[in-house]
Amino acid sequence: MDPRPPHLTSQARTVSAAGGRPGRGGGLPRGTDRGRVKVGPWRARRRFLPLALVPVLVYLALWLLVGYSLGAAGCRGPRPAVPLLGARPASGTSAASAASGTSGTSGTSGTSAVAAVAAGPASSSNAAAAEVLVESDSFAPPPSTAGNRFDTGWQARRLGGREALLPVSGSGRLLAVNLGEEEPRTLTLDLAREGLPEGGRLSVRTGDRELARATLRADALPLRVRLPEDLPVGQVPLDLAFEPAAGAAPSRGPAQGATPEAVRGPGEGGGTGGTGGTGGAGAGRAGGLGARPGVPALYGAGLAPALPAGSAKVEGADVVMAGNCLVYLRCMLAGQEALVGTFVPPADARPGQRFELSVERPDGTPIRRFGWRPSFWNRLRGARTFELPLRGARGPVRVRLISRASDAGSAGGQPGRWRALGLSNVTGEILTPGQGQ
Repeated sequence: MDPRPPHLTSQARTVSAAGGRPGRGGGLPRGTDRGRVKVGPWRARRRFLPLALVPVLVYLALWLLVGYSLGAAGCRGPRPAVPLLGARPASGTSAASAASGTSGTSGTSGTSAVAAVAAGPASSSNAAAAEVLVESDSFAPPPSTAGNRFDTGWQARRLGGREALLPVSGSGRLLAVNLGEEEPRTLTLDLAREGLPEGGRLSVRTGDRELARATLRADALPLRVRLPEDLPVGQVPLDLAFEPAAGAAPSRGPAQGATPEAVRGPGEGGGTGGTGGTGGAGAGRAGGLGARPGVPALYGAGLAPALPAGSAKVEGADVVMAGNCLVYLRCMLAGQEALVGTFVPPADARPGQRFELSVERPDGTPIRRFGWRPSFWNRLRGARTFELPLRGARGPVRVRLISRASDAGSAGGQPGRWRALGLSNVTGEILTPGQGQ
């Protein structure tokens, strides 16, 4: 049997012309071109092969870094936090409908302040009282502390057998709760005809922004002023500034039959000679100080439309909210904190229902925000744990919680829970990916 492989035996046999004669020169090949024959294809030496492994090593190093950071964050557990609320559940801690006047509300404006009990010595400086506010279509007269009220700069008088309020210095402040429904609202002022400065001018302002202007006329009472739809969210100060008509002679004094009665608004100085509190135009002094000539008297004021009032209550360190309502939590920051907590959404949230958290300065400037809407992804994820870094923010701040019903005409909907809201110290720590979102 031929020991050669099949691919060689299949070829036709060839016979050399030299036959079996030995080669010349002892069988050695002649010339340098007859050296050793290289078997197989020739390949160059792979000198740059180690460089091809560099991207692979970098990719593995990145995954190792991400895995270590996430593993370290999970292994050390949640950072210890100082709770914002340590209140005991108590009756009368919910703000319900403004018209119903349930316990926990003040007057007709639907506001309440829930006193907080510190959870420990370390939390005594940060434990806050929960102030619950809802919208209302009327303003409570002084000295009410309701969310929608006549605030500062007003003096009570008997005018024509009715209680009236006069802006003693020509201007007065109203406080109105706005939950962010971007819809134009109408401010209605029930002005008294007696002593009304015909042709006088009214300017409605909030801070440095003028919202509306109007002219006072006896044949257009009650006076209705249209306010823009982009009012600030929260408790909005509305400053009413009355000016006499151009070229009109100032009146000599208050209208006939007007009996002055000093009334102090919330935050105003008390006692004889006490002036108005901060942020207001100044209230009337005790002892029957006369108002500035040429200013009208008001029997009342309203703001429409108003959202149906919802409810909120404090359960331990949690805040439970439903419907249309707003909750303020005030605290102090040292510059190295983060706001932590968990939001537990309603079990069956309605379309349009939403919840918002905002950390803001006392003037309303936002620092951090967190929101929840009933999208498919949010329903799938369930409870959301968040950590909002507040580095660099020092001094007093307020945490604003807002709950909105599914539509403007509804006050219902299942409640959402803000669980274990607190401040944690993040000095020298790097927030891992996903935190603070």
